[in-house]
Amino acid sequence: MANALRLYASDPRANLRNFKKQSLTHLLVQRDFWNYVEDLEEILRPLHEAQKSSESDGSHLGHVTKRWLNM
Repeated sequence: MANALRLYASDPRANLRNFKKQSLTHLLVQRDFWNYVEDLEEILRPLHEAQKSSESDGSHLGHVTKRWLNM
């Protein structure tokens, strides 16, 4: 996720006009920002995987409940 954000932010086609260019540039060079993004990704990735599994074909309440309780 952090890599995707870095690539998006550096892409000239990105719609970043709502940000002040100076503040965005300042944010993107801050290592703390990327550490927070990586920490957030570590939290969200298992939730995302559990959600995808819960929505898959063949999943039923027994599987879903067990999966979420194991998180």
